[in-house]
Amino acid sequence: MKRVIISLVMVAMVFGLSGCFKKKPVAAPKQEEQKTVYNSLSAWVKSGKGIECKIDSPEGGDITIQIKDKMMRMVGFPYVDMNNPSAEPNMNGVMLTVGDWTYMWAGNSGTKFNAKRMQELAGEFGEDQETLNSQEDWEEMIKGWEDDDVGYKCEEKRLSEGAFTVPGNVEFSDLTAMMEGFANMGKQLQEQQEAGGEIDMEAIQKQTEDLRKQYGIEE
Repeated sequence: MKRVIISLVMVAMVFGLSGCFKKKPVAAPKQEEQKTVYNSLSAWVKSGKGIECKIDSPEGGDITIQIKDKMMRMVGFPYVDMNNPSAEPNMNGVMLTVGDWTYMWAGNSGTKFNAKRMQELAGEFGEDQETLNSQEDWEEMIKGWEDDDVGYKCEEKRLSEGAFTVPGNVEFSDLTAMMEGFANMGKQLQEQQEAGGEIDMEAIQKQTEDLRKQYGIEE
C-alpha cells in the first residue's frame, strides 16, 4: 500500500514539475515602422506626412519647420515688428499658417493676414495677374531655399495640434483689415472723382494717419 502511495506521489510530482518546465511562447519581434526618406526639401514638404525639418538659414542660425495637414509652424526666421520697422529684425520670429491665415510674431506682438483676401485686395488695387502670381507664400520660400542649396535635415514626426494653435498672449495687428480700410478709402476717392467733386487732401491724410494709428503702424 505504501508503495502505491509513493508511486502516486511520484507521478504527481513528475506531472507537476513537467508543467513548470514548459517552454513559454516567445513573442514575435515587433517590426519597426518603415519611414520614408525623401531626396529633396520640397519632397519632404509635399509628402503629406507630419514632418520636422532643421534648416540652415541663409541669414544665419537655424530655422525649425513643422508641417502637418497643410498647417505650418516656422521658428527662427527674421521678424520685423511693423510697430518699429527701423529696429533690427528679431531672429527668433515665429510664423504660423493655418488655413488662409498666416500669423507672424516675436514676443508679445505680431501681425496676421488672410492670404486669400490679400490677393483679392491686391486685384482691387489694380495689380496685374503676373504680380499676384509672384507673391511668395511659405512653400515658395522653402523652394527658394532649396534652389539656394541650403543645408537641411528632416524626419517624420508625430506633431500635436497644440503646435499649430494661435497663441492667446500675442497681440496681432490685422494687415487684412488695414488693407481693407485703404481699399475703402480708395473707392471713396474714386467716387468723388467720378462725381466731379474736389478731393480733400487734408481729409485723405487724416484718414491715412487714423488707419496707421488704428493698426499700430509707423511710417
